[in-house]
Amino acid sequence: MDELGIKSSDQSILITTTVVFFLLPSSFLFYERHYTHAVCNLLSGIVSICYWTNPTSTTFHTVDIITSRISTGVYFCSTLYYSYYTSSEHIISTILLMSQVIFFYAKSRDAYCNRNDSWVVYHAGFHFACFMAIAFCYVLMDNINHTSSTFCIFPSHVYLQ
Repeated sequence: MDELGIKSSDQSILITTTVVFFLLPSSFLFYERHYTHAVCNLLSGIVSICYWTNPTSTTFHTVDIITSRISTGVYFCSTLYYSYYTSSEHIISTILLMSQVIFFYAKSRDAYCNRNDSWVVYHAGFHFACFMAIAFCYVLMDNINHTSSTFCIFPSHVYLQ
């Protein structure tokens, strides 16, 4: 445990969730030629890994906060934009997803400030909520572009046979 009270097992969990929920989707987004979103994920993921590798670094902490807020803003605006052109129901879904992102981040911060060990679970939940927002944004982009992708994280429609 370091002077901030972060256990090495907590660091491992957060680095793993960063790789799975940010870097892997980034490679898929590059493959699908959604470069803006791919770069947002890539930068957020790399900076986050650098921070969680050395959580005592105030520089990486500041850069991590800045990149995560920029990425969240890009995804929120993009998803609202794509929601507008697909269905008004998607606007409500966007707001609910972003509410989850904010909820998990706030709970993580609150638990960390109160020295509650559950903060890492909430922060991993924050990473997962971000992933859900990324996936939803991709599905909306895919619907707008009418492209048939060979891989879809979450299908927008399920057809029963």
